Amino acid sequence: MHFKFKLGTDISKGWLDFCMLNNKLDQLIQQRIDNDCDTIQKFIDELIESNQIDSIDEILLVAEHTGIYSNHLIRTWIANGGQLCLVPADKISEGLNGTSSFEEKTDPMDAHRIAEYACRFSDKLKLHSLCTFNLDSIKLLRSQRSRIVKVINILEVPVNEIKSFELKEHSDLVEKLQEVPIEALKTSLKNVEKEIKQIINQDSGLKELMRILCSVAGIGKVTACELIITTNGFTDFAPNQAKSYARNCAVVPLPKSSGKYKRKGRISKKGNSKMKSLLTVCALSLINTNTDLGRYYKRKRESGKKHMSVLNAMRNKLILRAFAVVRNNSMYKRNMNVSLVLP
Repeated sequence: MHFKFKLGTDISKGWLDFCMLNNKLDQLIQQRIDNDCDTIQKFIDELIESNQIDSIDEILLVAEHTGIYSNHLIRTWIANGGQLCLVPADKISEGLNGTSSFEEKTDPMDAHRIAEYACRFSDKLKLHSLCTFNLDSIKLLRSQRSRIVKVINILEVPVNEIKSFELKEHSDLVEKLQEVPIEALKTSLKNVEKEIKQIINQDSGLKELMRILCSVAGIGKVTACELIITTNGFTDFAPNQAKSYARNCAVVPLPKSSGKYKRKGRISKKGNSKMKSLLTVCALSLINTNTDLGRYYKRKRESGKKHMSVLNAMRNKLILRAFAVVRNNSMYKRNMNVSLVLP
């Protein structure tokens, strides 16, 4: 990426720390501002009006993933025609300091390190694009759904355990007290799911994506929705980047060798753990079925493969199939006997 300046930004709930470097790593700006739209807009105006910069196109804004705290900055920066990258914090640390953590750490230092990372590793950066309004709405509702499901489990699991180990009078009392909030939460969960479904049905693009993704055996509405969100509607990960997405979800065994030493490929503990969990559920649902992946599981187990090894291969295959149907813009066709060798 060819930008004259890299603007590193450390994002907090209350303020933003900026550090701008040129390509020679000379520091040009070190500043802290409040994290609100008006202050950010004023900072951008002053930045453009300064004698050092001709246009916002010359600046690449780089920040860490910080969830909703970065929304004001991202939307205001893009609204002014700027371009930006969001980089995971661990990549910045590993890039600049290896596996060792920084002994000294402050917000201004972090802003400088982010800008330095952008200068040194500009070839590894990928421009960030905003989600559509509907996809953004689904993302927020998805997060709310996860919170509600978590709270329901927190309330229900102890009640079920009390029934097994406490007197019936005690368990009945706790169950009665928990009944109203649990029912209210389940009603709220249904309303959230109904709202997600309504948003998808009103958006022809999202509706079509859901339809073809759910045609893949094992992939349900929740997993399909998560696929759409985590790929930003298959724009952050294009339909031909299934292998990259599989690595991002940590379902691809990674080899490790040095000289004569060779280790069998292992699954990384990093990656999108939520998507990985959903794919596990999808794979487990196919084990005892007569689908092609169900038969695949049985065949591999009979040949001596371990359960988790086959399960992981099934997770990978589910991703490949999901991306294939999106790439081909067609429903998944089961049990096709098609030769892969071209005539």
